[in-house]
Amino acid sequence: MNITSMTKLLSTHHTKFILIGIFLLTGSFTWGQSREGDGGTSGGHISREEYRKLQDSLKANKIEPLVKLWQLEADGAYKVRHYRDTTDMDRQILYPNFKKSIANTFTGNAGAANQSALFIHREPVQEFLFLQPYEVYISRPETHKFIDTRTPYSELNYSTGGNNNREENILNVLVTQNINKDWNVGLEYNLISSDGQYQNQKHKVYDFTVFSSYEKGHYKLYGYLNHNRIKLQENGGIADDNVLKADTTIEAPNMEVRLFDTGASIHNFNYFLSHQYNIGEMRERVLFGDTTQVYPIKIVHTLHLDKSSRKYYDQENTDDYYQNFIYAFNTPIEEKTTFQNLKNSAQVVLNEGYFNWFKYGLRAEVSYEKIKYELPALKPVFPNNWDLGMKEIKQDNLSLEVGAFYSSTEKTNWAAHWRTYFSGYRSGDTEAKAHYTHYLGNDSLRNHKLQVDFKMTNQTPSLLWNQYFSNHIYWKKDLNKETQIKLGGYYHNKAWKLEAGGYWQALKNYTFFGENALPQQSSDEIVVFTAYAKKNFHWWKMHFEPTVYWQQSSNEDLLPLPMISAYANTYFESDLFQKAIRLRVGIDARFYTKWYAPDYMPATGQFFLQKEKELGGYPKLDAYFVAQFKRATFFMKYEHINNLISDNEYFSALHYPITPHILKYGVRWYFYD
Repeated sequence: MNITSMTKLLSTHHTKFILIGIFLLTGSFTWGQSREGDGGTSGGHISREEYRKLQDSLKANKIEPLVKLWQLEADGAYKVRHYRDTTDMDRQILYPNFKKSIANTFTGNAGAANQSALFIHREPVQEFLFLQPYEVYISRPETHKFIDTRTPYSELNYSTGGNNNREENILNVLVTQNINKDWNVGLEYNLISSDGQYQNQKHKVYDFTVFSSYEKGHYKLYGYLNHNRIKLQENGGIADDNVLKADTTIEAPNMEVRLFDTGASIHNFNYFLSHQYNIGEMRERVLFGDTTQVYPIKIVHTLHLDKSSRKYYDQENTDDYYQNFIYAFNTPIEEKTTFQNLKNSAQVVLNEGYFNWFKYGLRAEVSYEKIKYELPALKPVFPNNWDLGMKEIKQDNLSLEVGAFYSSTEKTNWAAHWRTYFSGYRSGDTEAKAHYTHYLGNDSLRNHKLQVDFKMTNQTPSLLWNQYFSNHIYWKKDLNKETQIKLGGYYHNKAWKLEAGGYWQALKNYTFFGENALPQQSSDEIVVFTAYAKKNFHWWKMHFEPTVYWQQSSNEDLLPLPMISAYANTYFESDLFQKAIRLRVGIDARFYTKWYAPDYMPATGQFFLQKEKELGGYPKLDAYFVAQFKRATFFMKYEHINNLISDNEYFSALHYPITPHILKYGVRWYFYD
């Protein structure tokens, strides 16, 4: 591992503090990792020395590592089991946005503003609009996976690339263990730090999370506390797009860009607490090989505090880049927008699997949200007589949700819910969501399955879609409710290593940023069709894994999309040294057809429509090798290798090229004790 790059990575006080905390937590917890029924004392606490002596005398009771993961659904009404893939041979895919979507529009480097080029993979619209381009990177309680483990469990994931002046680093650390058989505590730290290959392109995205779960008898509690932080420089893209192709002697760090001394800082803080009390007599049931306790009814209370802010600065503030200046230029500016949402939810749940005469789960929930915005305070009078003295805006929302779910068999599971807002800013909004999964064949968990998904939302655009003002750009709108319907599904076959699916989406009052970088709304209905397939072809030790998406928008002027997006991973894989090492050597490729990929507005951090130039039609090739030795996986790859011999039309967004050829390497290591 590159010692210089690691030293630079850990140089900040913030990172040092977190790593020291992880070290201390690990040291303080290791003495307590014992579980009743696994050779521990009745209290569940035993010293490591005593524990080892006990294991020496009771070899038959040796604790085998076991890590269980689950995700809370429907504000804690039920849990969905997840499985961690420790084979980890796809280590060459480093960026979180490309792990989720094979085609993306982004501003060039790791941690940059991102929007999936596949419409079905675009993130749901966030209440705080400025988080939208970074949602794929940050941690959230809605997607967090809680853990139960018999032995201390840790993960370390590190990768680096580039030279000392244009370095990129990705670090993920997870430390978790059970204090006793009922109580788990963990820490997680994620970092993406990229200096960028072009000028004024530095991005840093990091989050720190503490989580815990406690389940004993009638009472269960799940806690989650995290801080996401994004610091970025904005360069406005390169000044002359033709320089990439016309003058190949100019290296990326020497290319002229459009903005200097400009950037933003985004913070997002989450506090989440869900606790529940089960009422009635306990029964045991076996589900997926686990014996669990179930009660007839439970009461669930969930509290979620979401605080976010965005600060945008421009030290030069010249009129060379921005078309609209409201009150100042040639004077440094700094603008801050804040958001806070405190949500309380209470629900009654009829647990599934308790009654023989009724196998399904039912739930009813009431939620109350208290929202507060603070917009940048500007003294001059704006058009339309805006009252800029009232920069603080408060909202309230009251909603009711009912749902049903069923996951008590290995063959079938489904869930459905319906929510309506009957008071507040979102009064009249509705949401309905359902999925149905059925496993086919005798070996249900390893054979094949069919899943059908449905989602319908009728939603008022958030406050920032309707009004925002700043030095460079402002708007005041009165947007209608936006309706989206999504219906489709997929078929997955593990034995054949095949998955294929399709989705139909209908949009009414579709809301987007138009060519003037301002919010707009379409009065016409837009329909998007998507179909995809992916397969692993295997001959001898050679593998070919293509993934192809086809999508069609009924209105390419308002919702342009690449028709074909493809990803192909071709590799040789074999075991070496009597299966001590598994080696993979290959090339992966990405490609999408030409389309009017969006432009990007630094003042708002949002992608918007452009008709200046079609982008795409350019393949990107990465050569790599991956070696797995026991619990450690090492990799090295030469990214964008075809940049050495091909032309240079490699733009992702208008004026924003992707990273040129670069060497990267790293390791991922799992620890079970």
